[in-house]
Amino acid sequence: MSPAQIDLLLFDSVKAGDVHAFRILVEKYSGLLHTHCMKYIRNECDAEEIVADAFITLWDKKSKIDISSSLKAYLYATVRNQSINYLRTVKHAPPVETIGEETSLLHGSNTVIHPFDPSPEQTMNERMKLLEEALALLPPARRKVFLMFRSGLKYSQIADQLNLSEKTVRNQIDRAIKQLRQYVSDALPLGNAFTLFLLTAYAL
Repeated sequence: MSPAQIDLLLFDSVKAGDVHAFRILVEKYSGLLHTHCMKYIRNECDAEEIVADAFITLWDKKSKIDISSSLKAYLYATVRNQSINYLRTVKHAPPVETIGEETSLLHGSNTVIHPFDPSPEQTMNERMKLLEEALALLPPARRKVFLMFRSGLKYSQIADQLNLSEKTVRNQIDRAIKQLRQYVSDALPLGNAFTLFLLTAYAL
C-alpha cells in the first residue's frame, strides 16, 4: 500500500470522527507544511498560524471534503492558497514572485535561507517537550485522566476504569487543557499558535 493510500485511509477515519487518525496526520505533515509555507511567508509565527488553520479547517470541514487522490497534495494546496491570501491582505506586501526574486539576489538561489532559525522539526520537538513539562505539573489524578483521554479512550471508558462519573472525567480533562494552555502561553507568548492547536486537537 502506497503512502498516499495510507493517507486516504487515515482521512476516511478522520471523516468518521477518529481523533487518533487526525493526530497522526498532524504529526506527519505539520513540519512539511511549515517548510512549504515558509517559502511564501517569511515569518515563523505567521506560518504556524496558517498551518494550524489548515488543519483546523480539515477537521471542521472533514465531512464536506472529498479527496480521491492525494491528501498531501490537498494540504499543500490549502497552505499555498492561504499563504497567498495572507500576503494579499498584508499592507505593502510584495507579490510572491518578488519574494523569490529578492531571495535569489540575496542568496544566489530561489531558496529562502534562515541561518539562525531552528528547523521545523527542531521547533516541533522543543514544543512537544514543553507540553510534556506542562503535563508533569498537573495534579497526579488529573494527569492520569488526561493521559488516558490522550491515548484515545472515551469519557465513558475512563469513567468505568477509574470509577468516576463522566461529568467528573470531562471536568478534569477541561481543567487539564486549561492548565496546559496557560503554561504554553506563558512560555511561548509570541509563537504559541500551533502548540495551542495541538492541545485543542486533544480535546476534540
